[in-house]
Amino acid sequence: MPASAELGSGWTAEGGRRLRVTCCSDRIRWGYDVHGSTYISATYMPMIAFLTLELRIEAAQSLKDKRQVTRSLKDRLRSSFNVSVAELEPSPVWNQATIGVVSVSGSRDYLDGLMKNVERAATRIANNAGAEVTDSFVEFL
Repeated sequence: MPASAELGSGWTAEGGRRLRVTCCSDRIRWGYDVHGSTYISATYMPMIAFLTLELRIEAAQSLKDKRQVTRSLKDRLRSSFNVSVAELEPSPVWNQATIGVVSVSGSRDYLDGLMKNVERAATRIANNAGAEVTDSFVEFL
């Protein structure tokens, strides 16, 4: 039998114990076993935050200029924050770029604050490099 299996009408077998589940949230599951003892099970549910930045690089005259701006932005974000950064949808258009920033944590609040800080820093870095963040949005998975 798997570690957690539904037995019907709210009863669950978990780790060899029969439980009556009364509350179930994203992170904490609690209930009563067949003998009436309270059972609490905390599960670790990592959150993934995905920030997408769309850039317009007016100062770029060639793909080399575009790559210089995007590489600078990616390297500075990686070194300043504990995030993964990549260029999404690489296109031959020299004045546009899409950058993806991803981080994983157990806390959605932490990720929300981190992505806001990354977005502010990316806007500042892009402005200093002759680019502009035209759009940005965050998704949580």
